[in-house]
Amino acid sequence: MAFERGTAIDFGDRRNILISGTASIDCKGKILYLNDVEKQTERVFDNIKALLHQADADMDDVNSMIVYLRDRADTLFAENYLATNYPKIPTLLVLAPVCRSGWLIEVECTAIKAIDNLKFRNF
Repeated sequence: MAFERGTAIDFGDRRNILISGTASIDCKGKILYLNDVEKQTERVFDNIKALLHQADADMDDVNSMIVYLRDRADTLFAENYLATNYPKIPTLLVLAPVCRSGWLIEVECTAIKAIDNLKFRNF
């Protein structure tokens, strides 16, 4: 799945990956799992993993996340989900009117992947 939501910047010794706000959408931008924060959350992370894969990275390379929630009532679920699935990633949880009204959760993140690219100087 390809989205225009991720950018990778290579240096000699690392690849910085920046993933902008990602939500529960399919490859055509259609919102999936309306009114279901649990399924939307799973889909968000499936999309993030697909973006990371395109940069030859995975969730182990993620070093920070900002998680936006539309509804304060979803806070406990989100905290538990993140603590269970990604306990080592520093995360900021924010209550915000995310981009589309059907999105209950949106996540942006950064990652760093170690590489050895002689075309560029080390960071």
